[in-house]
Amino acid sequence: MSYTPPIIGSRGLILPTYADIVNDLQGQFLATFGSASYLGFDSADQQDLAIRALQAYNANLGMQGIYFSFNPLTSIGVGLDLIGQLIGVARRAASFSSVSMTLTGTAGTIILNGILRDVNSQLWLLPA
Repeated sequence: MSYTPPIIGSRGLILPTYADIVNDLQGQFLATFGSASYLGFDSADQQDLAIRALQAYNANLGMQGIYFSFNPLTSIGVGLDLIGQLIGVARRAASFSSVSMTLTGTAGTIILNGILRDVNSQLWLLPA
């Protein structure tokens, strides 16, 4: 996919990927300084472009967090509390749950910080 600026359309918020941003910056650099410019991973210019792309991508992720905070289905934390106040509901306190699951694989394998997904796409954190 080629770079497109962040937009809110009929499918919601559309953001460019990090790779799209890097490729766009590289294209602009080469158009400005010539196609003979060296942009290998070990070049200072490429490192600068990568840093700038990461900054833009992180700003986009912040924008995505703000966008999601306006919907009670996607909001988290304080944003969820605030939108709950707007629609007249209070968030319940967090509680612990448990589930019985059957794991398959090689017997004796140690699973550290595992996460399981059930049939309803609910994530379950395994005990350390």
